[in-house]
Amino acid sequence: MFVAINNKDKSAIYLDGVIKKACNNGEITPDFAMEILTLTNHRANIKKLVNSIKDICTTKESLMPYKEFILACVDGREVSGDTLDYLHDMAKLCGCEAEFDEANKKTKFYEEKDCYNAAVVSTREELEQLKGTGLKIYFDSNEV
Repeated sequence: MFVAINNKDKSAIYLDGVIKKACNNGEITPDFAMEILTLTNHRANIKKLVNSIKDICTTKESLMPYKEFILACVDGREVSGDTLDYLHDMAKLCGCEAEFDEANKKTKFYEEKDCYNAAVVSTREELEQLKGTGLKIYFDSNEV
């Protein structure tokens, strides 16, 4: 099931915080995971989410509610190698390996490096150096 990304204002850094908070509070649900897919395909965000699900779902019964998420992660999306391996293992465990392989063969619309057209700066000088590059600029809040 292809899930389109519809996000204009939430950065990969912001979403990392949302995912961390949900992990810490035990709030990684199938609905939460699908919502994240509507916001990003940034490799770090997806990896963190997949790792969390892998850690909490160790049986077929616990993993089955995430089947749609597992398939959606590769349907029209490229993911990093280790994340793909984890997803493949999860698909095997929940008995949807054939569906997973079919979904993974489809044309990829979102690359694993979505959002890599960004830079983090901590000074005004760094910001000025990147002016006109077309990059999304994020400030390191620990430094500014």
